[in-house]
Amino acid sequence: MSTVPAAPEDPEKSEPVLDTVERVSEMCFGLFMALTFVGAVSIATADDPNPARTMFAAALGCNLAWGLVDAVMYLVRTLTVRGKRITAALAVKNAADPATGRRALAESLPPTARSLVGDSELEAIRARLAAAALPARPRLNGRDYVGSVAIFSSWWRPRSRSPFRS
Repeated sequence: MSTVPAAPEDPEKSEPVLDTVERVSEMCFGLFMALTFVGAVSIATADDPNPARTMFAAALGCNLAWGLVDAVMYLVRTLTVRGKRITAALAVKNAADPATGRRALAESLPPTARSLVGDSELEAIRARLAAAALPARPRLNGRDYVGSVAIFSSWWRPRSRSPFRS
């Protein structure tokens, strides 16, 4: 009885939802957008009898919209990255011969990693991919949706660590 190895464990399980650069970028972009929006509202409503309330509502609405866009873009990015990984893995698995599979595998690696891996290591990985049960298409899971909610809610509460790291 032969056993087919399962697909490798999902590497996203150990990665933070957003890395440090993404977090800092999001904070800066959110600040720039809020300042721009509040500045535009202050000019448009110069004769407003309650400017503080209008500014607060404008800043809150701006940041809620930004959080929603970030959450949706996180899901799109996650699905796209998984799709690219599945496409690369299926190209290796469905290659006409082992040499073509190794070549496809090597081409899918980053240039620095490519120089560190030899033919025997590529063949071992290719053989495992050839025997693995791979999904036909990328899918989002519950953790992805929780991550998008965490990203959406982080507009009001910055975190120093990902909620998914132990």
